[in-house]
Amino acid sequence: MEIKERFLNYVSFDTQSVENSQTVPSTSKQLKLGKYLVEELQSLGIENAKIDEYGVVYGTIPSNNNHQGDVIGFIAHMDTSPDASGKDIHPQIIKNYQGQKITLNEDKKLYLDPEQYPQLLHLIHHDLITTDGTTLLGADDKAGIAIIMQMVEYLHTHPEFKHNDIQIAFTPDEEIGCGSNHFDVKYFNADYAYTIDGGDIHIVEYENFNAFSAKVNIHGRSIHPGSAKNKMINSTRVAYEFEGKLLGKFRAAFEEFSAEVSQFIGVLLVSMDAAEKRIADRNKNTKGIADLSSAIVEVSEDEKMLKLEQALILDKNQQETWSGNIRKAITGNRNYAHFSELAATTSEDAIFDIFDTELSPKIREKHDQDYQNDKILGLNVLQQLQKVLLTDTDIRNFASTVINQSGTFLKLDDGQLSKALNNNENPVSHPESINRKTILISMPTDEGNDSLKAFSNKLKAALQGAFGNATPGSTINFNTSSDRMNEITVISIRYCFPMRAIAWLPSYDRAYNDMVNNKNELAAKEARILLHSEGDGTELPDLMGEKKVSPKDFIPYFFVAAANNILAVRENEREEKGWCIVTADEWGAEMVTLIASQFTELLTSEDLTEEVLDTIKEKVDEVLKNPDLKMSDRAAMVEGVKVVMRDYVSKECSSPTSPKYQQYSAEAKKALEIINKK
Repeated sequence: MEIKERFLNYVSFDTQSVENSQTVPSTSKQLKLGKYLVEELQSLGIENAKIDEYGVVYGTIPSNNNHQGDVIGFIAHMDTSPDASGKDIHPQIIKNYQGQKITLNEDKKLYLDPEQYPQLLHLIHHDLITTDGTTLLGADDKAGIAIIMQMVEYLHTHPEFKHNDIQIAFTPDEEIGCGSNHFDVKYFNADYAYTIDGGDIHIVEYENFNAFSAKVNIHGRSIHPGSAKNKMINSTRVAYEFEGKLLGKFRAAFEEFSAEVSQFIGVLLVSMDAAEKRIADRNKNTKGIADLSSAIVEVSEDEKMLKLEQALILDKNQQETWSGNIRKAITGNRNYAHFSELAATTSEDAIFDIFDTELSPKIREKHDQDYQNDKILGLNVLQQLQKVLLTDTDIRNFASTVINQSGTFLKLDDGQLSKALNNNENPVSHPESINRKTILISMPTDEGNDSLKAFSNKLKAALQGAFGNATPGSTINFNTSSDRMNEITVISIRYCFPMRAIAWLPSYDRAYNDMVNNKNELAAKEARILLHSEGDGTELPDLMGEKKVSPKDFIPYFFVAAANNILAVRENEREEKGWCIVTADEWGAEMVTLIASQFTELLTSEDLTEEVLDTIKEKVDEVLKNPDLKMSDRAAMVEGVKVVMRDYVSKECSSPTSPKYQQYSAEAKKALEIINKK
């Protein structure tokens, strides 16, 4: 049967519902269409089709795919509106509609005009079915019934279309707000359902409202006009006033209610989003032991875990039970007067705790029940590792990577650790006294399983070998009595190192010295008070383990730097000539920084920053502390100092007897002492 014929057949049934009826359904004539639909459903292979005592028609298109997938439902209503007659309907068919005005009833001057109903223009080239204007057509919702029944016929004649159970239902009394009063949701047994009702073909509505009504009788007071002033009461006016005040209260109440609901939903959405992120962080896909660079490495059988997860999700009955438990846990089985009260007691941590307390034990119970012979939860982590570390080489490689990756967040400068200074004189001859390291490894017990015990011993030996207890000051300790069966924890500790060895300390040290050695003495004094509270800091040991050379004591280092071309007379990029410090960037490119035009002006130059002083001293120390430095190299430096005095200092001073010349002569002699001493 074509869908048009099917629809015209259904609208021939008068199925008007009636308000305030005392029967269910409200009119017996709805039952006629209901019984007819049952017979039609049965003829199309739906053996369980029936109409219940409330006039609701049910039926199931049985699964033909071994019940795979969701159960979907389709619903429509049989009654038509009580606002107009549904008897003796005379449908009109307009073929290939062209956008013209449609005459429903010429005698009564009833038309469908696109100017009044512009949506008609969206139906051009379609065939339209209308009433003759004297009755309802009944398309609401017999068109929906026709669509559903056409689908039933199609699936009956096309068994190659695979599907799970499809539930069908036709309800009475929808037009008077009673269509769902006696609908048996449990019997219907659909995961989700669609109501096929009027509206645009392209629209799917997913929200509905709750309708309610109240009947108010208003009585006025009739008085003879001659004495009616301030006594007669117009009931219509009272009704208007009542309506205005009532609507105002309703509006205020609904706005308040909406705000509270929105507040709770907002809190819930934020909490759920945070909970999902936490769960996602717990269940990140990892490469397992193929990548041990993460702080937490999971060793699990992902395929089995995914299978368990899918099984839990597909168990709808179980999901409903768990969801109910979570809802009860959120509300705490308490009654709240307002949604705002519920929102105030709901938080991100609360939601997550509920998941942990309510779901975790349930999932574990379900797992233990269904996976007795192939458990994936609650296993000893050593068992999991034993499955993937199959050879001695695998175990050694794993242990080596674990030990190498187990570091500390604090970075140390190995160069500082090797220095022999006043507070650390013999790091080479007494290495056990500095930079000690301990690794603590907590492992679950291997008791009761000889195979697991053997594997555990191999793993411990490999970890011991990778760490190397022979290294002075280094130890590794094992705890094999942990009650956390699913974890192996590796803790790395470094201690007994001087503060100067902390990689970031030099930058703090430079900032400190810039403040306390400010050329502005007042600023320097304020900085010393701010930093020390008591004293000026001179009594404190130097952070870097050796006393800084003050700028006024730095002239000998200028001589040594000049003798080694660390300081040299060069031109910078602006073609300015003078004494420059020559360094290199990270790529080896030469960088020339002009400090002063004359050697004797270096100390007073504004470009002589704390950083530049540190760089000069560091480079001088690097040259002089070189173990391969020869006597001939030192002799060459001595000659370099003499060249600076002869070719530069002497020319920048008025005479060899001037105070300035005498000062630099003394500093040059100190430079020679530094060269020969170090």
